[in-house]
Amino acid sequence: MVSQSHTIVIRISRKIDIKTFLEWCISFLVIALCQTVYLRMQGSDLRAASHILLIILQIGYVILLTKGVEIDGEIYIQLRNWLVMHYLMAAIFFMFNAIWYDASNYIGRFMVIYPIFVVIFSVDSTSFYGIMQKVVSLMVAIAAVSIFFWFFSSILHFISPSGYIYANWGGGYQRFDSFHRLYFQRQDEVFFGHYFIRNIGCFTEAPMYSFCLTVAILAEVFLYETNRVRILILYVALITTFSTTGIVIGIMALVGKYFMENEIKDRKEILYIVAIGTIIVWLGGYAAYRILMEKIGIRGWAGRLAGLQKGFGLMNSNFMFGAGFSNEETRSKAGSVLISGVGTIMAQGGIILLVMNLIPFVFIWSRKGYKESIKRLSIFAAFIFLELFMSVVQYQPIMLMIQAALLGVGINSSRNYAE
Repeated sequence: MVSQSHTIVIRISRKIDIKTFLEWCISFLVIALCQTVYLRMQGSDLRAASHILLIILQIGYVILLTKGVEIDGEIYIQLRNWLVMHYLMAAIFFMFNAIWYDASNYIGRFMVIYPIFVVIFSVDSTSFYGIMQKVVSLMVAIAAVSIFFWFFSSILHFISPSGYIYANWGGGYQRFDSFHRLYFQRQDEVFFGHYFIRNIGCFTEAPMYSFCLTVAILAEVFLYETNRVRILILYVALITTFSTTGIVIGIMALVGKYFMENEIKDRKEILYIVAIGTIIVWLGGYAAYRILMEKIGIRGWAGRLAGLQKGFGLMNSNFMFGAGFSNEETRSKAGSVLISGVGTIMAQGGIILLVMNLIPFVFIWSRKGYKESIKRLSIFAAFIFLELFMSVVQYQPIMLMIQAALLGVGINSSRNYAE
């Protein structure tokens, strides 16, 4: 009997070890696939191989979770219903949208990676929190390294590049200064009238690095017990990207967190908050004004709003299916649409693709009244939706994973609703 119990403990321990290993691998890949330099280097474009590897890891994760486990009946019914609806919409969209320019991309992301993530998080909602925690840890490490090299090289010029590489980005191969393949340098920015090198970390551009940092900040703030050192490292790195969207969302997240966790008790506290708030709003407003004025002619917020309007226009050319998923003709027509994630979705996929992307958010918001974890995830989802609205991140695996989590965690909570 003792021997049998010992064997069971060993099996459970091994399962946990394998699960943890798979979570680290998945978290690494969803970050790497967010336009990092490593997967786009000349002579070794690893994007397709990385997508295939991610799918293999996902399948292994599903097998590990479901082996010898009976899925709750209510979860099974809701998951089955969603899968039928999703594949029906995805198949219809595939048949009628001008998708042939990038069919493998669409199939891989929307018909394989995304649904498998939904299955994983429906069966075990803790898997999302496990993977996201590792995403945060990796982003903290990337942020710390990038801050060091950005400050001592890009700003003080104490450290010289160890070499350079060429990576496929922006329609051709671009040169990136390399610092031991840990940090790369390419983009510059005029900020308050001064010339600065933007911190891009190991990514091809600052906006995508900013997006990953923002996701990590939102997760740390709303999904876990906030660690001040980790938050500080992530925020400093975010500021050095000079990305308006990320900085604004980051500040909003901290303010939201404060009011979630602190109850105002007396008049002195109200006066203190009003005074400090007025100073912050004034300084922040002035900074935001200067940043927006400098960005207004390029890929700024005004461009995103114009892109949203143009997205509606292109969607009207084919209201149901859009003007064509990820093809060059659509890109040339879209112009500033590609500055807004929602605008891009509307332009390329019409109402069908827009609904497919909105369902996860509506689903989790409809369940926000159930328990604390769902409430926190709902707030997290609101900030992610704002990022989706402002940035072109809608087809990135990490965004697909988050959207899948909104569905999966919501479905997993179904058994609690049923009881």
